[in-house]
Amino acid sequence: MPDDWLKFGNPWEKARPEYMIPVQFYGRVESDVSGKNHRWVDTSTVFAMPYDQPIPGYGNNTCNTMRLWAAKSPKGFDLSYCKFMLKTPFKK
Repeated sequence: MPDDWLKFGNPWEKARPEYMIPVQFYGRVESDVSGKNHRWVDTSTVFAMPYDQPIPGYGNNTCNTMRLWAAKSPKGFDLSYCKFMLKTPFKK
């Protein structure tokens, strides 16, 4: 079940898109002929975007940062695979 912590927003959360990093899943490792160089190929990529939230200390002048991460898709949502549905009339 997803955690909807971004659903309603929070004025204290600061999105940090400049620190967004790719996270790769699946795939396999390929080696060159010498066996010294390796590459990770055929992966699925998801971008992780950090959100920083200040957490003030109690009874002191300290404020720490809690970093939360949100998953972002590398591609936009594409409905082109549903073209056939738009050409077919709906049955009632």
